[in-house]
Amino acid sequence: MDILATSKLTPHLKRTQVYPYYAGFSASFVKTLLEYLGVERTDVVLDPWNGSGTTTTVCAENGIQSIGVDINPFMRVVANFKLLQSSIVAQACRTLLECMSSLMDTVPESGPPHKMGAAFTRAALASHSEISQHILHLFVANAVRQIYSRARTRNPTWFSIERISQSLIAKTDLLTALRNEVESTLNKVDILELTSLRTPPRIETANFISWNIPSEVSHVITSPPYLTRLDYVKKTLPELLYLSEFEMIDLGNLRWNMTGSVLTGRLGISKDAFSVSDSETAVDVLDQIEKHSSKASTGYYLKFYGKYLSSMQSSIRNITESSVRSAVFVTQASYYKEIYVDLPKIISEMFQTGGFEEQSRVSFAPTNSMVTVNKGSYASGQLLPNETVSIFEAA
Repeated sequence: MDILATSKLTPHLKRTQVYPYYAGFSASFVKTLLEYLGVERTDVVLDPWNGSGTTTTVCAENGIQSIGVDINPFMRVVANFKLLQSSIVAQACRTLLECMSSLMDTVPESGPPHKMGAAFTRAALASHSEISQHILHLFVANAVRQIYSRARTRNPTWFSIERISQSLIAKTDLLTALRNEVESTLNKVDILELTSLRTPPRIETANFISWNIPSEVSHVITSPPYLTRLDYVKKTLPELLYLSEFEMIDLGNLRWNMTGSVLTGRLGISKDAFSVSDSETAVDVLDQIEKHSSKASTGYYLKFYGKYLSSMQSSIRNITESSVRSAVFVTQASYYKEIYVDLPKIISEMFQTGGFEEQSRVSFAPTNSMVTVNKGSYASGQLLPNETVSIFEAA
C-alpha cells in the first residue's frame, strides 16, 4: 500500500488548514485508506481522537457515515468548521468585516481577551443569526490565541494560566486581531481544507475510554496522541478559556483525562499499579523505567508512561470488544533516556490480545525528532524512532 507520500501534512497542506492543529494526517491519506479498506457507504467510520476532523471531513465528502470523538471540546468547533462550504465561510467573512466595528460597541473598553471575545460573539450571534456559531467561535478563538501569545511559557507549546489571568487588552487590540483573522481567511478561502458536504458526521466531545461505540461502527481510522509529554490543554488554553464562556469546561479534569496527560499526582508509584497486561512489551518498558538509575524514573516518569500505556490499553479494548471490523492506527515510537519505547509494537500486541490480527504495517523514520534535535540526550546516536501506520482486522 503506497501511503507514505500522503500520510503527513506537507508545508503546503498546513497552509490550507483552518486551525493550526498540533497533529494529524492528510486528507489524501484518509481517502487512500477508505479505498484500501473497501469502506462502503453503508459502513460507519470512527475516529476516537478526531482532533481537527480530517477523518470525518473526508468521509463526509465521500458520502460515508462517520463519527468523530475528541475529549478536547474546542476540537469540536474546528471539526464542525471544516464541514462548511467555502462560499458560506466567504460570505460570513464579508458580513463580519462590514459590521465588525459596530459590533464592537457592545464590547467592554478593556478586559481579559477571552471575555471580550465572548462578548463580541454574543453580539454577532444576536444580530446576525445567519452566521454559523462555529465560524464565530473559530475566528474569535484564533484572534484570542494570537493576543495571548505573549503568555506562553518557556515551553513554546504551552500557555501559562498565571500570565493569562494577568492579561488585559484594549478593545482596539481585539478589533485588530479579529479583523486580521477574518481577512486572512477570506484571502485564502478557495484553498482552505473545507468540504463539499454529502453525509454529515457526528462530532462529539467525550473521553473515548468510557464512550460506548455504537454497534453500527465498522472501521476505525485514527492517530492517538504520541508519547511527547505535550500538555494538550495548556497548548489550547486560550481557546478553551474563550469557549468556557459558553459552556462548562473543567480544565483540571480535562488535563487529567487527556490521553498523554502530563499529570500523574494521583497515581501510586509502582508499575503494578498500571493495567498493561495485554502487551509484554509494555510490561517490559515499565520494568526498565522502574529500574533506571536516573532520579525521576521511579517517580514521575514511571507514572507518566504507566498512565499513558494503561489508557491506551483501555482504549484498544473498547475497540476490540465492539463490532469494529478493522482499525488503522498512526503512531510513533520514542525514547525514555536510552530505553526504546516501541509504541507501534505495543499497540499491535494489545490488538492481538483482543482478537485482532495485524494485516499491514508501514514504518518510516521522521526527518526530525527529539533524538536528532537534542544531541545531548541519552538516545542521541540511537535508532531513530519510527512513525508507523498499522492496519488491524478482527480475526
